[in-house]
Amino acid sequence: IEDGGGEESFPQLPGSHLHLTNPALEFVKNVLVILDLDPDVKQEVIYLKKSLFAQIGVQEYSAATAWKNPAAAFTLPDVHCMECHECR
Repeated sequence: IEDGGGEESFPQLPGSHLHLTNPALEFVKNVLVILDLDPDVKQEVIYLKKSLFAQIGVQEYSAATAWKNPAAAFTLPDVHCMECHECR
């Protein structure tokens, strides 16, 4: 495994559709998305984001820092709702 992790650092799980190569970057992005859910720590998350991206050597506003759902979306067709009796 190379120094930055590489693609072999990530398991191929069912539903995975992204080709991830940097474990540190993916960890930071996921932690920041979770922390960003709490409005009480919004300002601290902004400071933490700048600091963590600087520590791993990634520019804060680069395309690589955008979080993407690692699981592919799946829509079940023709599901019948017992509450409203509609089929979507």
